[in-house]
Amino acid sequence: MLLGQLLLMNGIISTDTLEKALAFQKAKPWKRLGDILVEEFNIDHDSIGKTVAGQIGAEYVPSIQEVHIDHKIAALIPSNVALRYKIIAIARDKDQCVTVAMVNPTDSKAIEHLHSIFKFWKPVVAGYKKFEQVMETHYPT
Repeated sequence: MLLGQLLLMNGIISTDTLEKALAFQKAKPWKRLGDILVEEFNIDHDSIGKTVAGQIGAEYVPSIQEVHIDHKIAALIPSNVALRYKIIAIARDKDQCVTVAMVNPTDSKAIEHLHSIFKFWKPVVAGYKKFEQVMETHYPT
């Protein structure tokens, strides 16, 4: 199911808001629907993040800046890739599965890069604004 339909079904947005956001997206197709809803319609970041996480069966991390991220783990993803796709490795379990926090866990290019870097990985969804703070800590520009 598409993000807009899920948000509508969960009562987060109205039909009118969805129609206006989709019209906005049609005029600016490079913008993601979630970003449009947050920036133009003042929909809460966390509502979007939780819905996206539910859509792909991933965990939503509401306070990514509070997660302890070892710099060695973060460095598993090259900085140019991490910054381009807004992704960061935040943990590695005993089976060597790497947990990757992502702003857009449906980005096919980011997923392709992650498959080329890791044999086993799983996404968690992080909100954009909180995520930017974490990126600045681990990948200063």
